[in-house]
Amino acid sequence: MGGMELPKGLREGTVDWVTGNVQEWSSMLGHSSGENVEEVNKGVRKYLSETKEVQGAVVTLGVDGVVMHSPDGSSFPIPVPIKCSPVDPTGAGDCWRGAFGGGVARGMTNKDAARWGNAAAAVSTERVGAWTPGREEVEIRMRGGIGVRGGGGRGEFMGGFGSRLNSMKDRRELTEHGDDLVGWIRRMGECGGVDLIDFNSPQHVGEGTDLELVKREMDKAGLKAGAVCLRYPKTMIRGAMTNPDPELRSEAVRLTKDACRIAKVLGCTEVVVWSAYDGYDYTLACDYGDLWDRVVSGFKEVCDEHPDVKVSLEYKPTDENTRFFIVPSTGAALNLCRDVDRDNFGLTLDFGHCLMAGENPAQSAFMAAREGKLFGIQLNDGYSRLAAEDGMMFGSVHPLMALEFVLVLRQFNYQGHVYFDTFPHNEDPKLEAERNVEVFKRMWEWGREMEERGIEGAKRNMDVMKVMKIVDEVMYGKGG
Repeated sequence: MGGMELPKGLREGTVDWVTGNVQEWSSMLGHSSGENVEEVNKGVRKYLSETKEVQGAVVTLGVDGVVMHSPDGSSFPIPVPIKCSPVDPTGAGDCWRGAFGGGVARGMTNKDAARWGNAAAAVSTERVGAWTPGREEVEIRMRGGIGVRGGGGRGEFMGGFGSRLNSMKDRRELTEHGDDLVGWIRRMGECGGVDLIDFNSPQHVGEGTDLELVKREMDKAGLKAGAVCLRYPKTMIRGAMTNPDPELRSEAVRLTKDACRIAKVLGCTEVVVWSAYDGYDYTLACDYGDLWDRVVSGFKEVCDEHPDVKVSLEYKPTDENTRFFIVPSTGAALNLCRDVDRDNFGLTLDFGHCLMAGENPAQSAFMAAREGKLFGIQLNDGYSRLAAEDGMMFGSVHPLMALEFVLVLRQFNYQGHVYFDTFPHNEDPKLEAERNVEVFKRMWEWGREMEERGIEGAKRNMDVMKVMKIVDEVMYGKGG
């Protein structure tokens, strides 16, 4: 559609899908607020509720992919499978529509056809002029996407690095910056290699926070918002989304929705939910089905209201506040993803939490990535004694497990958000953050060298001695 009026085919009842970018939809819906993505998505949902002739509507968002809307009010954000380097966006929308229609005609589901369209449109922007890529080029791009095994193009890591903001409170004698949010942002800006900053909500950013001030300080520090992370208040000690009190459950959902709103104001589209309280302490203390259903219902409501935000669960098997988390493992978390059944709901895997659960973090990452649900990672290390969360530097305790974790990220060409959730209470937090970034980059490069030496084939043959020989050659320079 051109944005000024409904397409002729729609008026005649021969159109199945209506697509347009934010500007076109804003114009057609008569919005005076300009190109506001959230308002446009609300308007599209209202439009579909009143228009029964079509299967659905699509809002195209450029490098952020598309949002698909159905007449039943559900919305599904479909991200671009892998970051692209746009040179000329001319004709990208037309390319998407052609690829989407072609995918549907070939028997794809609507969501898979939208993903195919995203990949085609992304490739089309990487050359000057309007053009349509061939099927082989689109297939290569699809294979390089997160969650598609055997992806190609494993080059330099192009994602972003963030580090724990609360670490900037430690070792106050090493900084002249204030012990407040502005001071912590400024101190974080001095950490070499760190370009993202994650905020806890509502502790760092919440109702009453001057978000424009926060944005100005980030800009001065050369940082961008990476994610907003939920930290539910102590009043929810009996549960946040699982609380037996429906009013407190509603408040938990409201806080999560508010975090989504704040994330968009700050310029990011990731919200990470870790709850210290959604679980139980004693045998016979709860109805497991009730708790599970409440979590599913809560996340569905959040994801449906903010389809343009990637909402992820950061599971933790146990905590001093909750001895048994209702989602205690990667497998359980993936079951939750299936039950929530929203494209914008996934997982953020914490390396230390996987260790606490008795898991191999690399295998956990593989499981999540294979399902297309690895939205984010939080890296650290620890001894995990008596279910303790040590929050030590990445690769400092389990270097080979850390290396294998990075190898899995390379296998799926992960180019997302890398956050270091560490607790440098006794160390210089600036130097500690810089080391974490350097270790990850070094392991990423080691991964490339090991792949060239045949480590993947050795793993497929379960030839541990050859694997160790390659590791020794690359990491220690032995026998190379």
